[in-house]
Amino acid sequence: MSSSPTSASASRQSRAPIDAAPTVTSPLTLATGVWKSSDGGITGGVSVVTAAENNVEVRLDNFVTDTAAEASLSLLDQSDDPTDACYSPSFAISTGDISTASQSSYSLGPAASFLSDDPTFLANAVLVAASTDTSCAGTIIATATLTWALPASRTVAVAVDKGTGQGATGKVTLSTGQITSYDVATGDTLDGIAERFGLTNDDVLYLNPTRRTGNSDEVIAGETLNLNQSHR
Repeated sequence: MSSSPTSASASRQSRAPIDAAPTVTSPLTLATGVWKSSDGGITGGVSVVTAAENNVEVRLDNFVTDTAAEASLSLLDQSDDPTDACYSPSFAISTGDISTASQSSYSLGPAASFLSDDPTFLANAVLVAASTDTSCAGTIIATATLTWALPASRTVAVAVDKGTGQGATGKVTLSTGQITSYDVATGDTLDGIAERFGLTNDDVLYLNPTRRTGNSDEVIAGETLNLNQSHR
């Protein structure tokens, strides 16, 4: 993962999509959530929807805020804790500053691009205000857990470790008896890692949508790869 917030387009290198994106033929609600803040002063709904000209938007509905401070909206993957007030995500898609109006919408770009990455890994929406703490990129003032109406675009088999071999000599992490992640070692290759765990290259790439090398076959020593679909 990258060490600073990035956009969806920046997280991908030149490679054909792992799976074809669904064709959007009519407006769809892709995900929904409800804003929660520590003092209850920010309320309303947030949704991810298809919009005009085959784009995707984030919409705020019945939005109420008790703060006059400017805030921006970001979508985070599940590896980042939205309850931590210090906003310093490993990966984020940001829409920029938002309006305090009751209803507003913000573009996430073309539907074909957004859906080709299977956005169901985006677990939370957050509202972020400026922070006086220089170690934080901002302060999270409200959160919303996203519930996706989209099914996962790919079902990945449970990883089974065949043991170290050429191109795959790194360390495995287990949880409740299942493989959850793999630490890439010097000399490892994507082919070797996929072969070791009974997966395809595209399975490994799908399970790791926020890699800084995107869909590139390159793996980097010290990189941790997720190998469990429930942790995507």
